[in-house]
Amino acid sequence: PINHSGLRFLIEIGLFNKGSYVDANYRQISLHYIQVPLMFIYDFKIEDVGKFRVGAGFAPAFLGYASVLDNEEHVEAMENNFRSFDRLPLFLNFEYRINKQCSFQVRYSNSMLPITYEAPNGTYRITRSNKGAFNRCLSAGISLNFLHKNVLVRNI
Repeated sequence: PINHSGLRFLIEIGLFNKGSYVDANYRQISLHYIQVPLMFIYDFKIEDVGKFRVGAGFAPAFLGYASVLDNEEHVEAMENNFRSFDRLPLFLNFEYRINKQCSFQVRYSNSMLPITYEAPNGTYRITRSNKGAFNRCLSAGISLNFLHKNVLVRNI
């Protein structure tokens, strides 16, 4: 917690699989990241409904493994084209806390810088004139909190 009004800062570590499937080209891209979300969260308490959390931040991600299948065969040149570090993915987080042990979460993230090495003169992803590949991800999850010996462990 940052203050008593409900503002908090949260750091997480997670494993994420991002990618795409293009049916027309029979191409499947699978990227496995270790992501470290850094976010500011604000707690809203609504009578008789529960507790909502709204958060925003960025989540630097380290690429652990990239797989590109084209007609069910690995394309090594494309697999080696992905950057090993996604530096600036921004995200929004919405969470509904059912009780202290259980909550439901929806998160949207969007890379602001290209995740591939092509297009070196690409700019930030604010306009559509950018070149390169970017990650966009919508995820949903359930969080279960277990309190054991005054240590909080969070599993998603």
